[in-house]
Amino acid sequence: MTHHLETHLSLLEKIKTTDKELQPEALSNKPAFELSGEKLKQAKHFDLLCKRRHVITYKKTVPPKEIIERALKKAWRVTTSKQNMFAYRVQVYGPQHQKWKDKIWSLSNKNQYMTDRDHTSRHDIPVTVTRDAAKYPNANYNHVRHNPWLFAFHSRVSEANEFYQREIDAGTHTADESHPQLIEQIVDHIGLEVGMFATNLSSFLLEEGLDVSYNVCFRRKVQEWKELGFGNWVKRRPLFMMSCGYGDKFRKDHYGDLHLDVPQPFDRIVQFL
Repeated sequence: MTHHLETHLSLLEKIKTTDKELQPEALSNKPAFELSGEKLKQAKHFDLLCKRRHVITYKKTVPPKEIIERALKKAWRVTTSKQNMFAYRVQVYGPQHQKWKDKIWSLSNKNQYMTDRDHTSRHDIPVTVTRDAAKYPNANYNHVRHNPWLFAFHSRVSEANEFYQREIDAGTHTADESHPQLIEQIVDHIGLEVGMFATNLSSFLLEEGLDVSYNVCFRRKVQEWKELGFGNWVKRRPLFMMSCGYGDKFRKDHYGDLHLDVPQPFDRIVQFL
């Protein structure tokens, strides 16, 4: 998940619109994070998200915890959830948790080289990966390891609020999110809610002048996390990761051919019937 400003511009070039603010040239004339302070906070939602870039390395400067907590509370406040269950937990790793970030990064790198190995050995997938990720790690995962703040989203067993508990007691409702044996069956809608929370959180962090990056490549089995010592707080499968800080080097600085990395065309994604 490494979209950046150039990617958005490539997509917008394929969209015919009369809205001047959506024109590619309008965005290309706005260097990422040219705004600061109150002006940045007043920027439009669309402009903020278009300025998001995938970070390879963050600066050493650590954003204050107050900013991070404020953005998290805003995201919690505005993100909707099915019957207000919020069957996920956001675990926040700060600057003092480097050893845990190292381990989380190892779970991402392990996922790549094991996936490459497994897919290459299959006869029904026409792919052969020769690069050894165990020896030559993917630079796109670097932000998972080296960052001021890392958010790890995991599913969790939730509990009904008073409104829905009354319906449960009356025999008119059941809450799947309250039953451990059902959590995996509803991981699709939990994942959707996590994505909504992460998007809102991104906006509020971008408002503060921070950069954010995403990761969905990691080992899913909880046992593998427990084997690395996460057992005291990781009880359910991981769903998503997100880092934040002040970006130093970005994906565009690492790759020379990003003009080829464009989104799927708009009409393949959106279909008016």
